[in-house]
Amino acid sequence: ILLLFAPKPLLVLAAEYDFFPIEATRRTVARSRKFWALHGKEEQLQLVEDASPHRYTDALAAEAAAFFRRHLLGDLHAVPTLPEEERLRPLPPRELWCTRGGHVREQFPDARIVRDENIRRAARLEARRERTKRRELLREAERWLREKVLRPRRPHALNPRYVQMGIVDGLRSDYVLWWSQAGIMNSAYVICAENTECASEVPAVLAIWDGGTTELAGHWGWISGACRAGKAVFVLNVSGVGPHAPYPIFDKPPHAFFGVMHKLADDLIWIGDSLAAMRTYDVLRATELIRTAHGGRYGRIDGYAEGRNDMYLRLAQVLGAPIESIEAVGGIGSVTEWVRAADYEEEEAFSYIIPGMLAYFDLPDWSDGEQPGE
Repeated sequence: ILLLFAPKPLLVLAAEYDFFPIEATRRTVARSRKFWALHGKEEQLQLVEDASPHRYTDALAAEAAAFFRRHLLGDLHAVPTLPEEERLRPLPPRELWCTRGGHVREQFPDARIVRDENIRRAARLEARRERTKRRELLREAERWLREKVLRPRRPHALNPRYVQMGIVDGLRSDYVLWWSQAGIMNSAYVICAENTECASEVPAVLAIWDGGTTELAGHWGWISGACRAGKAVFVLNVSGVGPHAPYPIFDKPPHAFFGVMHKLADDLIWIGDSLAAMRTYDVLRATELIRTAHGGRYGRIDGYAEGRNDMYLRLAQVLGAPIESIEAVGGIGSVTEWVRAADYEEEEAFSYIIPGMLAYFDLPDWSDGEQPGE
């Protein structure tokens, strides 16, 4: 970002006690200054610091004002030192308005906001998909999705660990922990009726919901019903869920907008990955575990999801996960419709985004059961 300004005047304002490390800011400015030096204007790039946590302090504001006066007005006077008792007073909001009433859309009916542009772009992508031959579209979509889900991973043997947890309400449970990829573990509770423990070809249900195994009590009725129907239930903790949830790093709930999950999901997007792709890979690995556990004792695999977690099951199914059917309660449905919505639940929104997906497919494109390559 800094290099875009070279060799024009640029002032970097930094707080020394910010959660952004001051060492990185200093290093970045020092590295960037070399490009101003190539033009003989090294002094045009400045760094000003204040001993403060994350905020725009009076001292930084005064430095910014002096910077603009110097370069826009030719005022070469030094920045004034503010007495401790004197504080900058913000102007009344009305004096800062750029429109008569303070709202652009009220004054300009044809004004467009970000949501409007998102809707227009989603419509263009939808029309382009409709113009593409279906089989060609799905083949290309499958190749793209495979690249997004598999390429960033570092493969690792599952190496599962099983811990017997005992019997509750006539249901036997084991806790199993395994490597989804190098450095990242997933886990699940495996629950079945006590009398089906040694049966062969027991059908398995891979269940995903918010909170994973930390929310067993609230789902016990469904779990019990599935087990008494002769199924083995795998309650899956994908990356960042249940016991794998990260510690909060902000004074916000971990799943709220700008909470720790938002921050980590955003980091993944910046490096070309996504939490949605990562969790889709987790599902692929979980089905591999089910297929190989206990000598392949389990038979067919079905999926059960609550909330938007069905996305991970559906995308894994596209990539060949042996999931024969998926029951979704309150699922995500169409991502395009999600984009068009005037209001939507923003909690963990970044956990269900694979950037670029709508250029290739939307979830309903796979709804007729056609498999990649058919």
